[in-house]
Amino acid sequence: LPNLVKKRFWFSEENRFITLKLCIKGMRNIDKKGLATVVQEMRAAGQKI
Repeated sequence: LPNLVKKRFWFSEENRFITLKLCIKGMRNIDKKGLATVVQEMRAAGQKI
């Protein structure tokens, strides 16, 4: 898909970088909710990060 981007974020709660493949809407979600909340939701859904 053309709007997918591989983006590297600093995850300060775990003192490491995480790389996510997401669309622009996903990046807006991270801006709005915060990275920690989005990671928590992804882990609750069973996705590996």
